[in-house]
Parts: sequence; C-alpha cells; structure tokens
Amino acid sequence: MTVSLVGSGSAAFTAHGGRASAAKSHRAPAAGYLTLLFGRAQWTSVGGHCAQTPGALTLQDIADGLHTRGLAGTATVVLDRIAETTRLCRGVDQQASWVDLGNLQAIDG
Repeated sequence: MTVSLVGSGSAAFTAHGGRASAAKSHRAPAAGYLTLLFGRAQWTSVGGHCAQTPGALTLQDIADGLHTRGLAGTATVVLDRIAETTRLCRGVDQQASWVDLGNLQAIDG
C-alpha cells in the first residue's frame, strides 16, 4: 500500500509485510486535506446465513475509531446493494442501509 500526501511538504509511506517506511521532503509544511474513502458502504463482513464474522468490525466501529482521532471517513454507495432500513447481505458483505449511513453522517460527520 502506498499513501502519498502532496503539498508544499510531501511524504510517501509504503507498507511492506507489516512494516512501514517513510520518506519526507525538506520543504516547509503546509495545510492539506486527507480523505479516507471506503470503496463501498459495507457494514461488516459476514459468513453463512448473514451472520457477522467473529472479530469483524462494523462500519460504526470504524467510524467511532476515526471520530476519537478527529477524523471522518467517506463511503461510496452501490445503489443496487442498499435498502432504506435493512442491511442487505451479498456474499461475504453486509451492506449498510440508508438509515445506517444517515445516522453515521449525523453523529460522525
């Protein structure tokens, strides 16, 4: 995984086998923006019969963790995988509902 933050100061972080290395330029730091984007609004990971996988976190768990760090995430929504109030299961994914996403937005931003 590679994450690059670019501005008047830039840094690149690369993870290899659980280790991270960093390289940083010597330019003056500047204000910047960071968007934590979740590729889809998956509520949690599930196994058979739509039961949550033991130890799997929910999107609410992740939002709470980000919130304690002063951060918020952004999720994309796959329109044919979301319902108004029900969390739909599809394979090993349980998708958040519109109500879930509204609650997360209202509480965590």
